[in-house]
Amino acid sequence: MTDSLHNTIRVSRIFTTPPVTYKSCLQAKTYRLLERLAVSYRRVDTDVAVTMDDCLAIDRALDTKIVKTLFLCNRNKSSYVLFVTPGDKPFRTSIVSKALGVSRLSFASAEDLHSLLGTEIGDTSVFCLLHDAAAKVRLALDRAILTTTDYGCTDGTNTGYLTLATRDLLEKVLPEIGRVPEIIDV
Repeated sequence: MTDSLHNTIRVSRIFTTPPVTYKSCLQAKTYRLLERLAVSYRRVDTDVAVTMDDCLAIDRALDTKIVKTLFLCNRNKSSYVLFVTPGDKPFRTSIVSKALGVSRLSFASAEDLHSLLGTEIGDTSVFCLLHDAAAKVRLALDRAILTTTDYGCTDGTNTGYLTLATRDLLEKVLPEIGRVPEIIDV
């Protein structure tokens, strides 16, 4: 898929079954969870996609909008937040910090992402919370997410993306993971 303003990224045909082989522990857990909950999804395999610009071809292929999932922390690293917002919405730290009542939120380090959620930059999604059994990371959703029909995100890799019904995310996946998201207006 080519967009004259953006890099070209290879996107496979759409699949409705899990990958034959898994590229990460998180990817395996993601599809096993979806299977156990009988949640329907559509997925694609891609070249490495890390930025929201990279996701434009994925959006077109899946006919959805991939969300932006940010891993944030405060200055002294005593509070961690996984914040999900529409992919095309600008992110303003000060607004999210105020809405969550956490001062000086910024991007958490790659080391913290790996140690707390067992994943790498570019692989971050709500499914990372499967690695946070101690619930050290808060989940916050931009209220705009609740108005979408479909929820598109990475599958635990930066080369696999999926879309499922937002309703299934809220009513099946997050309860199974044991999370009630904080809904914020930003």
